Amino acid sequence: MPQPISNPNLLANQGQRHAAQESEREEQYEQMIEEQLDDLLEEDHYYQVLATPLKSAAVLKEEHRRQLKEQLLAKELRNQIGNAYHLIMTRLPQMIEPEKFDKLKKEFESTPHCFYQSHQQSAEMPDQSLLLQKACGISNESLYYFYTLAYAMLENQEYQDAQAVLAFSIVLNPYVPFFWSALGVSLQRQSHDEEAISILKIAHMLNPLDPNPLILEAKSQLTLNNPEEARALLQSAKEILDSFNAENKTDLLEQIRAMQSQ
Repeated sequence: MPQPISNPNLLANQGQRHAAQESEREEQYEQMIEEQLDDLLEEDHYYQVLATPLKSAAVLKEEHRRQLKEQLLAKELRNQIGNAYHLIMTRLPQMIEPEKFDKLKKEFESTPHCFYQSHQQSAEMPDQSLLLQKACGISNESLYYFYTLAYAMLENQEYQDAQAVLAFSIVLNPYVPFFWSALGVSLQRQSHDEEAISILKIAHMLNPLDPNPLILEAKSQLTLNNPEEARALLQSAKEILDSFNAENKTDLLEQIRAMQSQ
């Protein structure tokens, strides 16, 4: 399991950490979209009929492809926002005090519109980095509650719901390693080990001194029958634990020893 967070201040200033520009998971999603586009495009003769001296059939086909891709991405984005929004608004009131939820609700009311608008702007100006958490006025305390909800969902084996909340949180602020670790666990629990490995690598990159992502990744590597990769990860995790006193150091070392014996 990922680590529970007892203090929302642990999430503060995580947005200033350096992170990968694109995760392997995003690349896999882009590839899936590209494969769908091939099925949605018309036959070549359709574009040849519409071709003009100013626009060849190839140009028309490429323009159609781009328009379809934008529509697919926008639809998927709206679906993800809607799902995460519904889960947060229906499940969090059962977990936090009413006055705290009222404060979060006021922050969150404009988030879907703000999120979608900011996503469109960032797509048009990709060189301008904008942290959506800040743009949409979401506090670190609210992010903490999102994580708390996702953590409870993982404990209740609601892995897809946890994945939705965590993915949304990551889009708001992609520089919080706890989110990536928990997302890796949710994927791992759904037997998506290759995707989990990609996600856990990002978690480790964001916080190289946390051995948990290495141990979790080693578990997926063992599942995929990659014992050499797993051993190297476990050795790295052990070296981190040997260098300082982690709160749950004994438990983690026991996990490592058990996995090394496999």
